[in-house]
Amino acid sequence: MSLYHDETLDPVWRAIAGHEGPFGPLDEAAVVALADLISAAGVAALVPAAADVVGQDAVQQARLLNRFRRLQGERWSAALNASGTFNMAMKGLASAHAVWPDPDGRAVSDADLLVAPADLDAALRFFLDRGFAFADMPTRGPWGFVGDASFQPLIGPDDGCNIDLHVQGDAHPFARALPAADLLGAAEKADVDGIWLPCASHRFLIAASHAAGDLFTADAIKSVVDGLLMLRDPDRIDFAELHSRCRAGSMTKPVTVFLALLARLGARVDHAAAAGFAIGSVRGRAFDQVVSAHRRCFAGVPKPGLLTRLNHEARLAAEPDILLRRNARRVFGMVRPRTGRPPIGVA
Repeated sequence: MSLYHDETLDPVWRAIAGHEGPFGPLDEAAVVALADLISAAGVAALVPAAADVVGQDAVQQARLLNRFRRLQGERWSAALNASGTFNMAMKGLASAHAVWPDPDGRAVSDADLLVAPADLDAALRFFLDRGFAFADMPTRGPWGFVGDASFQPLIGPDDGCNIDLHVQGDAHPFARALPAADLLGAAEKADVDGIWLPCASHRFLIAASHAAGDLFTADAIKSVVDGLLMLRDPDRIDFAELHSRCRAGSMTKPVTVFLALLARLGARVDHAAAAGFAIGSVRGRAFDQVVSAHRRCFAGVPKPGLLTRLNHEARLAAEPDILLRRNARRVFGMVRPRTGRPPIGVA
């Protein structure tokens, strides 16, 4: 299955998905909206002529900010590795090097670093001893933190670096599909000394899971763009492995929806469909709303309310057993909201 040659797509998405030009005139409102979500430098790196819409000054400033934050994350990841606590960069920090044509185009709000659960105490001591402190970021609901894979970010004392320590690639049920030990065991060296990245297949599953965790809203668009860039070279991804892991870990629905969304945005999904992902079966009003919002780059799309988010989670982003578990954690969290700090002595 492939919508790779869908000429009805907006030039913005055709360019990001890797279609060949020439491209028609850009929807300037969509370009500006996308720049707000992934940075002016990101749009300019992926979409021809986008810099003319957002302005060269905005592109240059965004590139400098993206580079500053990326280098901060790389510095601390390498230092933690040098201290003897192995860690792997994930999400934006990994995508910048692995799939983006220009690393400075990928916006990085924080450095997501994965450590083995047994190494969490050592990693925390490393950062706390160097003046880092936990932030107190607001949660999405009154029940506090529902996830169990990461914590409140650690903020550096001098440079304001944000470190988001993970003990799994994403919240439950991700560890059932792809445990941290498997992620770390398949890590690959980056083109920067001391930095390790997920392999291509695992990188794709991380992007899909986090997009679903963000309920395919505007918050997920960086993961969606990363996924499109990964599918420019689908041969690198072992979709048979991912399909097997998804079935074992109750992740088939969210990953299939992610693939279906990427297909509607112009990606090649033939390999995934051949591996067993029923991409053509994804349909319905909620999915159509998600596709429409992405095609517009969320320009003029209102932020979804709580009921819409819960509806999208049930229909698109979670298997029934996982949804039941999350809602149980929310109910208990209403009584005793989770702070997002690790339950160990050094915290």
